[in-house]
Amino acid sequence: MTRRVLWLYAVVVAMALLLIGGAAPAAASGDWYAAIAVEKPTRAVGWAWGYAKLSKAKYWALKECKVEATKPSRCQMMVTVKNGCAAVAYKTTASGYTYGSATGPSKNAAKSAALQAAGKNAKLLKAVCTDGNVP
Repeated sequence: MTRRVLWLYAVVVAMALLLIGGAAPAAASGDWYAAIAVEKPTRAVGWAWGYAKLSKAKYWALKECKVEATKPSRCQMMVTVKNGCAAVAYKTTASGYTYGSATGPSKNAAKSAALQAAGKNAKLLKAVCTDGNVP
């Protein structure tokens, strides 16, 4: 094979590895963020996951909440997490809803803690992990 053909082959293999993710272990080992925002009076929720910057996860969670909300200005950040999972739970009360939020190393841990924080008879509103594991 000529030097030019070998070089072209190397470029094609490198591009294929990049496309399938085989050449990016450093990015996979970095810090990742997720966030959940809620419009409390209506339980409208927005979430974001898989962002390398906390500010981006918060921005997109709030933006998604505002799309779902009846009054977008009432959306507020409930919980953020770095390299883990987050959850928000709610409980119906005479005056509306009470909320609890939590983070954890797994989806189940975050859910359990959020349900406990919201109180007896609470229901899960949303759980999300930084790797995109969304129930």
